[in-house]
Amino acid sequence: MFENKMARDICKLMDKLHQEGFEAYLVGGCIRDLILGKEPEDWDICTSAIIDEIKRCFSEYKVVETGIKHGTLTVILEEDQVEMTTFISLKEDLSRRDFTINSLAYSKETGLIDYFGGLEDIKKGIIRAVGDARKRFFEDPLRILRAIRFSALLGFEIENKTEQQMLECKTLLQNVSIERITSEFNKILCQGEKTKNVLNKYSQIIFEVIPEAKKMDIDDWNKTLNAISVISDDIILNLTLFFHSLPSEKIMERMRYDKKTIKTVKILIENLDYNFVPDRSSIKRLLNKIGVENFRRLLKLNNNVIKKTEELLEEILDNQQCFSLQALAIDGDDLKSIGFKEGKEIGLLLNDLLNKVIDEEIANEKTKLIEEAKKCYHIFL
Repeated sequence: MFENKMARDICKLMDKLHQEGFEAYLVGGCIRDLILGKEPEDWDICTSAIIDEIKRCFSEYKVVETGIKHGTLTVILEEDQVEMTTFISLKEDLSRRDFTINSLAYSKETGLIDYFGGLEDIKKGIIRAVGDARKRFFEDPLRILRAIRFSALLGFEIENKTEQQMLECKTLLQNVSIERITSEFNKILCQGEKTKNVLNKYSQIIFEVIPEAKKMDIDDWNKTLNAISVISDDIILNLTLFFHSLPSEKIMERMRYDKKTIKTVKILIENLDYNFVPDRSSIKRLLNKIGVENFRRLLKLNNNVIKKTEELLEEILDNQQCFSLQALAIDGDDLKSIGFKEGKEIGLLLNDLLNKVIDEEIANEKTKLIEEAKKCYHIFL
């Protein structure tokens, strides 16, 4: 089963280690994904080879020292990055994994190795900490959010003892770097209906990392979750919906989102209540204000006018109709060439002409725009 699904190059890496006399196993989430019939996003190999031996085995590949102090290297392939970690004892390595569903190992020589009941938990749809849940969360508190993420991603239930320790240990998240928390939070947000379920069930943990959200009243919280549940994989729109009634800039800056994301979310929040009117002029004005991508995002939240508005949007874009100064058939130099003086008036005139084009009072043609400028703005000449 594994060979049929596994990338050919990954098999070559495993075979190379075996040929050199080392043990080598695929471990972790890639095994889980293969069992579930999913394409693995990450490939991890655990081997008895030490760092220098791994480097020697794969000298023809690009190798990145991603975690030397933890005995980890990353071998770069054309389509995959394969993380390789040295172990002293395979069972000991797997015993330190976060959850049983991620504690499986496999090689062609041994078949599937399952010390902690991970295969059964996958079949039952259960997320269970490996061994002592409290100890696992003290080793790395981010695992609390990872459990929520896996629950949303896979639709699995979190086992009772693991869940209890997540709640009891939630304050440990204050010791985790905000960048790691933000990465997990983003992944949690993008699972549609399952996001709604886990945010509702584990709201106290979410409030631990975003305490401002605790101040939301129950109606606003429920409306937010319901809106997020239908958006699925658009992280920008999900962030907009989650933060729309919160001090978004302050929180997102604290969570180290990049400036572009913060700016985009702010623009969308400011226009969340926009009343879509399915006519070309209104669409062009909003396109000029927020751009095409953000227009499409807002449209997802307005099902009642989506069809007609989408038709007009595509007509505007397909026909390259003008809705911004960049697309206007004349510019400041054209106005100056017919006698307009340089200054702020130029910008005012161009914007006024743009509005007339948007409202379809005049065609976006250079000669007609120049005629309009001479006729209507002779005071500036």
